[in-house]
Amino acid sequence: MDSPCPIIYEDKHLLVVNKFPGFVVQGTPGKNNLWKALKDYIKHRDQKPGEAFLAVVHRLDKLVSGALVFAKRSKAAGRLSQAIREGKFFKVYLAVTEGIPTEEGLILQKFFWDHKKKKAIVKDVSSSFEGKICITFLKILNKKRGRAIVLLAPITGRKHQLRAVLSSLQAPVVGDKKYGSKTRLKYPAILLHSFFVSFPHPVEKEEVSFFAPIPAYFPRLYLDKSKFWDFFYKVKKLQEAKVSEEFVTCSTCAWRAVCTKRFQFDNTKPIKCPDYSPDYELLKKRKKDEEKEVDKEKD
Repeated sequence: MDSPCPIIYEDKHLLVVNKFPGFVVQGTPGKNNLWKALKDYIKHRDQKPGEAFLAVVHRLDKLVSGALVFAKRSKAAGRLSQAIREGKFFKVYLAVTEGIPTEEGLILQKFFWDHKKKKAIVKDVSSSFEGKICITFLKILNKKRGRAIVLLAPITGRKHQLRAVLSSLQAPVVGDKKYGSKTRLKYPAILLHSFFVSFPHPVEKEEVSFFAPIPAYFPRLYLDKSKFWDFFYKVKKLQEAKVSEEFVTCSTCAWRAVCTKRFQFDNTKPIKCPDYSPDYELLKKRKKDEEKEVDKEKD
């Protein structure tokens, strides 16, 4: 019995695979349920008398390929979930877009999930649109013949986030008909790939990193290593700040905002809010004053 998809790494605590498109990660048991297929494979391979333990750490959409992490122990599952909550679990995606994204760098938007249409809707963070904050970091690597190759990192983990964000930037993922692509692929896939994951090992504690080979149906491309690592280190800085006071609340729009003075990356634009100040200390003081006022009202 063969593995349902290539195994990138495995030990007693972790399983990292290169997911094929067309698989649902977890859901109603069936032949396209990757979680169940991997459990059956491990049970057969290791000749386990009972059911193999395997926990889903994060998910990829059915049409998306790439690095996907599972936990093989309950303690490992808990620690990896904690790493995600603490902003220590990093993911970088590679996409080919139909059109050139109209923005690059740090993209701040509002997110809403439309249950009827089963798709995400994102709007500019300064709009009156109601929804959750949605933060994405994006870098265009190459542009050619109306298409672009981009690196993306979801600083927030919203459903269909990257697909919806690229669509809002007039550059849907190639093959993603749900979000506006006019290209039909021969495979049940879109050109969005979970290229890289990095996180602390749940037992050994040191940071481990894994690349997922790019599928053959992607166009041939050259990825500059220095550009990739520069992108990744900026993502780390942003994501680690997400759970600290580097992200502060704007008293006017009530959305969590990035201090762009401290995170002045290439092409990063300040948040569009009439009450926003790039002075981090001023924002921090304002936040503390608001908390004191709330405490006084409670007393």
